[in-house]
Amino acid sequence: QEPMLVMDADRDNVHYKGVDDVLGHKTKNLVALPLYSFSRKLGVLEFINIKRKSSMTEQIMKLLKIFANRFSELILIRETYLILEETRHLIDTEKNKYVSIIDNLNIGLLVLDSQNRGLFLNKTGEKILGVNRFDIVSENIGNIFPSKFMPIFADLLKTAGEEVKVRLKEISVGSTTE
Repeated sequence: QEPMLVMDADRDNVHYKGVDDVLGHKTKNLVALPLYSFSRKLGVLEFINIKRKSSMTEQIMKLLKIFANRFSELILIRETYLILEETRHLIDTEKNKYVSIIDNLNIGLLVLDSQNRGLFLNKTGEKILGVNRFDIVSENIGNIFPSKFMPIFADLLKTAGEEVKVRLKEISVGSTTE
């Protein structure tokens, strides 16, 4: 887990000579810095053919070790980012499935928040109400529908509110009935 300094690659058995054959160059010296995250080995960062071997002091080695630690952190950040991106993609895929199912129901569905602002309207709801779904988003339904519809919505909202209260009471006493 410590950095390794190989001053003469020809005489040191640590350096695998086959790498030089594959790359087509000669390694004279190298510094190998292990890349770790917690106890997980990520890889090795190597500096090859350092021109001034005498400059490889203990202080420089400490700085290189700090650099390797920061590089390890960057690798982990990148891995975390990729995992989050994949997770976001999976969530979006699942969300799109449910939205598609809801959107294609044969019944109209209008979802409102507690201030009666539109959150969602499916395709059938658009046909029934005669409005574009995007026109209702964040708008109070009182601003969208003619006043003659408002008593109907008020009754629906009151009934829905009472049903929600009843369901919450059922859940709070531990009832599992639907």
